[in-house]
Formats: sequence, structure tokens, C-alpha cells
Amino acid sequence: MDQPKLERLLRLMKMLTANNSLTVDEIADKLGISSRSVYRYIDTFREAGFVIKKTNNCPKLDKSSPYFKDISRLIHFTEEEAYILKSAIESIDENNLLKQNLKKKLYTVYDYNIPAETIVSGKNGRNVEERIVSKTLLDVVTSAGAERVKALGIMLNGANLVSNTVLPRYSTSQKQIGNNLYVMTCCDTNTKQKIIEQISESLNLHLKVERVSII
Repeated sequence: MDQPKLERLLRLMKMLTANNSLTVDEIADKLGISSRSVYRYIDTFREAGFVIKKTNNCPKLDKSSPYFKDISRLIHFTEEEAYILKSAIESIDENNLLKQNLKKKLYTVYDYNIPAETIVSGKNGRNVEERIVSKTLLDVVTSAGAERVKALGIMLNGANLVSNTVLPRYSTSQKQIGNNLYVMTCCDTNTKQKIIEQISESLNLHLKVERVSII
């Protein structure tokens, strides 16, 4: 591949990574190439394994692409770490350009939908309210009975949600809840909510799950 074409591909990749407003024609104008060439390059990305999605006719490299996942693993944060990091960033003055640049760079490769208070209420009237959603999941598993939840066989990251084994790769994300049982918490907020709802439905717990933004 010649150098000018490689440079255009890299520039296009950078634009598509955080694109929320540019159409193909507008991208072509910025790169000084034809719209047909943009479509051809996008096809090249797809063939390489990237996921391209369109929102309001604006193409964007989706974060579900394998390469994004590889990058995310390199800078993976636990849910607690992500909450603290986001809180620290948000505490910086809004007029600080450093804050905006830092948020843009981090949010490009990492979804910060974690800081949301999860409220789980049961038929007994008891509420579980935690700012860290993984703690809500742990509370639900403990209340439902870890062995009962384990028997459901809910799989997460190639392991049972509740397991007797700690996987080296997820050693910081598997939380011990007694009796040598560990709960896998390495997943996003939406997945945790679905797991809580699945536990509730399977064990007839009649839990109501609500999420309230706290930032």
C-alpha cells in the first residue's frame, strides 16, 4: 500500500472513531477525496473486521469492533476504578481544556455508563441502593443464595456467574462472598442489570430494578 493511501486510511480511521456529525460527503471533502473512495475505504475496514454503524447517516467505527476490545483490555478499569476516575475528571472546572481533551480520549475507547445508582426493591419492601452496580449484584446474589444462583448456570466471560474457581485474568473482578464462592462482576452496567433481572425471574424474587444517574 502506498504511503498517501495509508495516511488517508489512518486519517479516516481517526475521524470515524469519534464521528457523530459528519456524513460520507463531508468526510470526503475534509480528506480531499471522492465519496466513492470513502465508501471503498469503509469497505476495507469492514473486511479487516471493524464494525461500521451509521447514526443519522453518519458512519462511525463501533466500539464492539474486535480492535476496540483489544485496546479496552489494555486500559481496563474495574467498575470501582472507573467510578473514581470519572468522578475525578468531572471535578475539574468545565472551562479547563485539559478536562475536555481527557474526557474525549478516554470516552473514545471506554464506555463510562457505569456511574449510575441502581435501586433494587423486593416484595419484602427492602431496597438495595448502591452507587457501584457490582455491589448491587453482589447483594442480590447473597440475598437470593449464592448456591441457588450458581445452580442457574448463568455464564459470564466464559465462567459461571458464581464459581468456586478464580480465573487469573479476572482475579480483581471475581468477588468472594463466602464459602469459597466468587461472583464474576466484569461486565457493563446493562449486563449487570439483565443478570439481576434474570436471577429475579428464575428464582421468583419479584425484584424491580431501576437505574438513576448520579452524575
